[in-house]
Order: sequence, then C-alpha cells, then structure tokens
Amino acid sequence: MKFFPRWLLVVLACGPGLLPALPYTTGRDRGLEAALRTTYNYRIVLDGQVTVSVSHGVVTLTGTVQDDEELALATDTAQTLPGTDTIENRLVIQPRHPEGSDDWISLHLRRRMLTNAHVGIARTVVTVRDGIVTFAGTAGSAAQRALTIRLADGLTGVVAVHDELAIRPAPAGAAEIIDDTSITTQVRRALSAHSAPPAFQPRVSTRDGIVQLSGTIGSEAEKTIVTQLVRDVRGTRSVINALLVRG
Repeated sequence: MKFFPRWLLVVLACGPGLLPALPYTTGRDRGLEAALRTTYNYRIVLDGQVTVSVSHGVVTLTGTVQDDEELALATDTAQTLPGTDTIENRLVIQPRHPEGSDDWISLHLRRRMLTNAHVGIARTVVTVRDGIVTFAGTAGSAAQRALTIRLADGLTGVVAVHDELAIRPAPAGAAEIIDDTSITTQVRRALSAHSAPPAFQPRVSTRDGIVQLSGTIGSEAEKTIVTQLVRDVRGTRSVINALLVRG
C-alpha cells in the first residue's frame, strides 16, 4: 500500500487547478520582495531600515523610520511598484535625533542630496557643527555649487552655511542608474510637495529613466515649472511632458 504526503493529498482534494498556482504565487511574491528591497529608495535613501515581506500580493512593511517623510517614501515606493496589490504598513516612526540638532540636519541634508539630480554626492563632504553647515569638496560648475548650497535652505536648526566647494569638472565615468520605480515615486513626491499648481496630480510613468507626464495643467508657465521639477529628480534622463494646457 502506497502512502502520499499530506500536502499532496490536500492539493489533489482541492482540484488540479490549484497546482500551477502554488509556484506562480510564491515566485511572484519573492520577485516583488526582491524588486522592492533593491530599489534606490529602499536600499540607499532609506538605508535598509525597512523590512519587506510579501504574501499573495500583500506587501508588509516593518521596521523603524525617522519621520513622516520617510514613512511616506516607503509607502509610496511600494505602491508604485508594479504587481503590488495591497500594503500592510507596520512601520514605526522613531526619530534617532532631536529636530534641529546637528545630526538631524545632517540626516536631512543627506536625504536631499540623494534625491537631487544636480548634486555630486561622491565629491561633496558635509559637516554640521552647532548649526553651521559646511560644504566641502568639489562641484562640477558654479551652478552645481549654488544648487548644493541651497540644499540647506529651510532646514530647522541651520544658523549659517559655509561654502568651501572648489569648482572642478567631474571626471568622465559611468552614468548612475536608478530604477524606474524610485524615479516615479520621487517625481510624484516632488510634484506633490510643490505649492503651484495646487492639487496637481498628473499621470507619471518612467521607463529606462525617461519620465512621461500626461494629464492637464493650467498654463504653459506651470507646464515649464513641472518639467524642471522632474529634471531635478535624481535618475531622470529626459522628460516627455505630454500635459495638455486647459483652454
């Protein structure tokens, strides 16, 4: 008399249609987990703080983040990833540093530098002491230097900014590649954070770093501003602005 494993009897009892679904579901879940963990937003910007698990398309996020901004970034990136059905957010906000402290300022400057397309992260050294931010290293141009210094604008606790950046053209090298999911998420967040135009929510898609916008907008001036906001997002190679100006 032959004996069969209990799991096989359950599968056979449920019908043959269940059999191909098992490996497909598991493989899809593992693929979503890997894709989300390796996004630029999770791996670099969030610095691996968020743990991801996926079961039957439900993405569960656990771990601690610094503030509402990181919480939103983790959630928005997961929602943007193709294949995500539902998100169960168990993230806890647990600030490591008091707001306005030197460490807090350093953390927020790092985040801004990691998402800005015009800042040379590898060639910029930032120190903060008693609220005084010092930018050292090199910038590729006067414009890049000015944009780098402006990253400290509006940060709580900053009392002064010292510019010690030298202008030196960046050496030729391989272009930085950032995944499309992270770019799309950062673009949506940049547009949402911008005060004009209000309540503006275009459709955003990214493929190989090329960002496409569609929908409607109030004026040509607003359309130009939106294009520049998208270009400022790190990883954006070009922008196809297909927004239609409302008559």
